Amino acid sequence: MEADDWKKMWKQPNRKAIWNWVDMYRDYHSRGGARRFDMALFRGASLVSLCYGMMERNRVILRLHAVERSPLEQSSQTLNINLYAAELYADMNGSSEIWLCDPVSPAHVRLYQRKGYTPHENFRGEVTHLVTKL
Repeated sequence: MEADDWKKMWKQPNRKAIWNWVDMYRDYHSRGGARRFDMALFRGASLVSLCYGMMERNRVILRLHAVERSPLEQSSQTLNINLYAAELYADMNGSSEIWLCDPVSPAHVRLYQRKGYTPHENFRGEVTHLVTKL
C-alpha cells in the first residue's frame, strides 16, 4: 500500500508508474511459486524500492514487470541493486535473458539502455520491453 502512495508524490506526471502495487501483490502471490522474483529494498524502516518479476515456464527469460523506487529516494543505486539481484536470480535459474517490461516513459527507456538493455518495439514504434542477454 505504501508503494501505491508513491503515485501522488511524483512531481512529474510522466514518472508515475501505471501499475497498482496492491493488485499486483495479490496477483503475484496467488501464482508463480518459485518462479517469482520479488524484491523490496528498505533504508531503515522506509520502503525505497519494489520489483516484481516472473520466470517464464521454460526458465529461459526472467521478465521484470514492475520496477519502481520511491520518489523520496534520491539514490539511483536502487535500480542497480534490483538489476544486479535479478541477474543473479536469472543466472541461478539458467536464464539467458532478462526483460524489463512496459517501461514507464521514454526517460526510463534511455535509463535502461544505459544499463545495457536493448529496446524492442511493437508495430506502432512503442517500446514494449528491453532485453539484456546473460
